Amino acid sequence: MIRINMKFLLMGLIVLFVYNVQVSLVSSSGAQNIVSIKQDEPTVQKVRILIDQIRVISTKSDDLEAIGWGVMTQMEKIGKIGNPALPPIIETLNDAKESWKVRFFMAVILGEVIPDKMTVPSLVRVVSNRKEPTPLRTECIQAMSYIGDISVVTTLISTLRESNINIKITAMNTLGNLKDSRSVPYLITQLDDPDWNIQMVASRSLGRIGDSRAISPLIKKIKGNKLPKDNSRIMQTVTIDALSNFNTPEVEQYFISILEENETEDNVRMATIDGLGRMKSEKSIDLLSKLLLSKKEIFRKHAAAALAEIGNKKALKSIQQSIESTDSEYVKNSLEHSAKKLSESGK
Repeated sequence: MIRINMKFLLMGLIVLFVYNVQVSLVSSSGAQNIVSIKQDEPTVQKVRILIDQIRVISTKSDDLEAIGWGVMTQMEKIGKIGNPALPPIIETLNDAKESWKVRFFMAVILGEVIPDKMTVPSLVRVVSNRKEPTPLRTECIQAMSYIGDISVVTTLISTLRESNINIKITAMNTLGNLKDSRSVPYLITQLDDPDWNIQMVASRSLGRIGDSRAISPLIKKIKGNKLPKDNSRIMQTVTIDALSNFNTPEVEQYFISILEENETEDNVRMATIDGLGRMKSEKSIDLLSKLLLSKKEIFRKHAAAALAEIGNKKALKSIQQSIESTDSEYVKNSLEHSAKKLSESGK
């Protein structure tokens, strides 16, 4: 499914004469939560007609992406209605007899079009049921990410025990976006998963959360990486990127030690340079300045960009000398941009 951001459509909400309709939502435990939504019957019928149209379009293909383009108009119209459209949307998602493809697009609407915390119990119910189709469960997990309610964390953690890779990857991405520290120990265990894609997503999510308990396991993952060469390089750069979110002396010193090793692979070295820049590591200024004299122009480019991010004018002279010695117009433009940024810096 190609993702689109349709939140701006909510600005088209029309205020109507309304009355309270009691909507029953079924939670993952089977209990019912009664939510009062201001809604009028004409709006309910209008939404049901749009859902019927989605239902018809979904029968014409098994390709969710193709269906997605076909139902875009209906989703936009539902988006313009806004929260008053939720009762029939939730009802359709909860209906186990409904086509899973129709329910899939109800989940899309609940996440991307009208994200609202009141829909969480229904999403949890679907995700918790392993008999539900994988695409439907993953879309419900994705909707949780858009909604941003940390009450789903325990449900998402429980999915990490499954063997379904798509479910685990989507759940870990959502846990990373929610940034709840309860998920950290469980994400750390995924660093040892046999599938390197799982390891990579776990690293990224731990980086987004930024809990210091992840620092040592992430460093260990880089040092003890036994993946095939190409996968190992990607895994190392992803993990270095994750570690750059931890602005601690331990990570800073580890990054510096990577650059001091002559055997370090080029892509890993560049990721480390970028990480020091994001961390605004003043301790690395001298080392980065030396890299401006490297025979490899790409290192000079990355080092200059990192120094500009750090924002210390101490490196300005070294960057200017590097500009004079480069023959690459592309690298020269990058160096000049860094020099300008540094010259405007207050440090």
